[in-house]
Amino acid sequence: MEPIFVIRLPLAKPLFDRWQAQPDLLLRLMSKEQMEALDGFIVDRLADRDGGPGISARNIDKLRFDDALRNGSFRLHFQIDRRYCCSDVTSCSDDYIDFTFDYDGDVIVAQGSYFQWDLDN
Repeated sequence: MEPIFVIRLPLAKPLFDRWQAQPDLLLRLMSKEQMEALDGFIVDRLADRDGGPGISARNIDKLRFDDALRNGSFRLHFQIDRRYCCSDVTSCSDDYIDFTFDYDGDVIVAQGSYFQWDLDN
């Protein structure tokens, strides 16, 4: 079974409604510890950890919510940055995680898994 990352975040209805109009708001509401855990989750799944990979340039899009079912989905985009100190070379690549979430009792519970697709043929 693939590892899953879970985001649990209290989100009162007015804030939840604001999030629907401003998807990146979720990233600003997450604690520093949650962001560090998310970054660690991603880095831990990288096949190649050369260049000291770090996560940056996060944003959310494709936010959908079904009011009747009280669930939805969103896509978290991010960059994987690397710096190879010996050669003074930097690189970055874009990737994403698709999350599904439930919203009940003023709490959002989102779950997503990450698998890095590397083509090396």
